[in-house]
Amino acid sequence: MKKLTLVLAMVLLIAGFVFAGDPVAATLTGSASVTWGIDLENQATGFQNSASATVTVPLVTGATMSNKGNVPYGSISLGLSDIKITEDGVSVSAPSVTAKLILTDALDLTIYGVPSYAIGQASPFMSISDVANGESSPTLADAVDPDLSGYTGGVTLTYSMDMASLALILTSNNDWDSSSTDAVYGWANTDNGDGTWSMDDSSGVVPSWHIVTAASTTPANTSNDYSAGAILTLTPVDMLSVNFKAAYGVFSAADFILSSKLTVAPTDMLSVWAALDGSLPNGGTFAYDASFGIGVTTDPADLSVTGYYGADDLEVQTVLSVKAVENLSLSETFELYSVLTALDFASKTALSYSLDSGFKPYANVTYYNNGTAAGTLQLQLGVEASKLVENTVFKVDWTSGSDITTDKGDVEVSATISY
Repeated sequence: MKKLTLVLAMVLLIAGFVFAGDPVAATLTGSASVTWGIDLENQATGFQNSASATVTVPLVTGATMSNKGNVPYGSISLGLSDIKITEDGVSVSAPSVTAKLILTDALDLTIYGVPSYAIGQASPFMSISDVANGESSPTLADAVDPDLSGYTGGVTLTYSMDMASLALILTSNNDWDSSSTDAVYGWANTDNGDGTWSMDDSSGVVPSWHIVTAASTTPANTSNDYSAGAILTLTPVDMLSVNFKAAYGVFSAADFILSSKLTVAPTDMLSVWAALDGSLPNGGTFAYDASFGIGVTTDPADLSVTGYYGADDLEVQTVLSVKAVENLSLSETFELYSVLTALDFASKTALSYSLDSGFKPYANVTYYNNGTAAGTLQLQLGVEASKLVENTVFKVDWTSGSDITTDKGDVEVSATISY
């Protein structure tokens, strides 16, 4: 802790000298809650406490320097840099850097940062079960994930017009100079099985001195392996946009990836899109996933339909949100899983009403077919109070188990203070 405090003090001191002309405004956010609950199935009770806090200190607010006279000229931009202090420790983010050679008014060459071949325009949607389980990304299917991540440096040549832009990318698989890092030692008590150790406080084993991070070497690009790619973006009219991305490992790693998305929005009320991602590894077979979507926005209802094809099956999700009455919110989500095989489905209905006094009663009903005739039913009933005490939200709710017929669920009473 003393070392972290010293480092933080030095950084803030330096920042004070460098940016003395600009005030440094720190922001603080956080919350703390206490919840008392009872498991109606086994009558277990108890308190659960949680808290989080973040202090953000900006160091660089952003700047751009360039010769804005006749082309060509060089331009460099520095993005935001900050220090974050959370319950997990201190982290310092370096300012982002973008440097370009402006060759003509329409043509520029990006020499930093590193070009990206990332795709994922046909990503699967967050399902009902993903949200219920607190997942950070969809889990219903395996999205295509191309392996061109080894290409660590390169340049991007971009030609921009009013209705289109074309970016040509050239990267290398590492550079000409190999580099290595030494092993890191520390106190640990759990063998990871790969030559490294970690700490497990629950193991009961007395820690001793071990390798916690193995030595590593970044090889030079002795195979002279390069990749080339292109990104085409078209907006021929206001209602239509097209994005197409393709890349190819030119020499030793003959991988091919593509990603495309077509969006049509003929009116403010209607939007339709389709996307496709594909990957052809060296010596492998072509893998792809696809998705489509339709969105209709009206007053007082919004309707969306999203489909996803991946892992040799089809998934479909529809979401209807209605606000026909002031302060009343109603939504219905319906999903079809494994349409081409098992045809399972799930449904979630959410209803809430916000009173002017700060009380908001709510109810959720979720049903999973799970490939069985009976299925499983989960209920949630509760109420929130946000105006009884400043900065504090009180909540009482009951949530049944994943199957209400076998698990009576939990009752929770909580208070959360936020800033």
